Amino acid sequence: MTTQTQKDGPLVTVVVTAYNQADLVGRCLDSILAQKTDFGVRIVVAEDASTDGTADVVRAYQAEHPGADIELLARERNLGLDGNPAEALRHVHTPFFHILESDDYWCDETKLQRQVDALQAHPECIACGHSTEYRRMDGTLEKVKGRRLKPGAFRVDDLFTTQFVHRSAVLFRNFLDEISDDDLAWIVRDVCFFYYALSKGKIIYFDRPMSVYSITGIGTWSGLSEERKKERLQCLYYRLDRYFGFKYTAKFRHQYLPHEGKRLFSFAIPYLRKGRRLVVSFAKWSRS
Repeated sequence: MTTQTQKDGPLVTVVVTAYNQADLVGRCLDSILAQKTDFGVRIVVAEDASTDGTADVVRAYQAEHPGADIELLARERNLGLDGNPAEALRHVHTPFFHILESDDYWCDETKLQRQVDALQAHPECIACGHSTEYRRMDGTLEKVKGRRLKPGAFRVDDLFTTQFVHRSAVLFRNFLDEISDDDLAWIVRDVCFFYYALSKGKIIYFDRPMSVYSITGIGTWSGLSEERKKERLQCLYYRLDRYFGFKYTAKFRHQYLPHEGKRLFSFAIPYLRKGRRLVVSFAKWSRS
């Protein structure tokens, strides 16, 4: 990874979110440091008050790589699945940024250079992604996500007819100043980030696996039960549809949202936290 002078400044910030990943965060950082670029890269590790020494591992990397731009945000209290990355993104001041969970990693040292080159060549595009390998902890390849996508660029409407690119694969152009703190708290989740970004422009896609999603069963997302994942996604899709002025209501409900009745409504009350009017609106939307 190229180290640039302070005058030049980094071009990309990689936000690494970490919670109790002392055994895996090093692999993640190694994959970033291995990138071959002609620009500077800044690494911001948002360590969410882990109890297993994750922060100490990051400090060791800071000491071992004095020429690398590695910042550690060691939380005094746990900010959670949404709060940790949302706060960390406020530390991004570069033209491009990437979010990477500490149990995932990159498997191609040309990844960032390819993506920056593509976005610089296509100013109309807001992001650049690629296919991702899904691997179990023993290294077994489970699948490659994104292989059904055609290389090229696609818009927000295309997300209803194709599969998502995994977040470990996506480099974004910096649009963070346009998002309020309240909105960033929910937009920061994977699926919402895609829809929000694609409301600003197209995403370029490469059919080249350059990142690995680790199937650990204990990650911030994979550690959730299937019921919890479903509930969380349903509430997030409602917020997205609301953001788009309910333009895509039929598409959201048809493709992503099975009707869940009272169980869904009871979950929405503590999750949405925006007052009775919003909760009631969500209940009507999910049941209609």
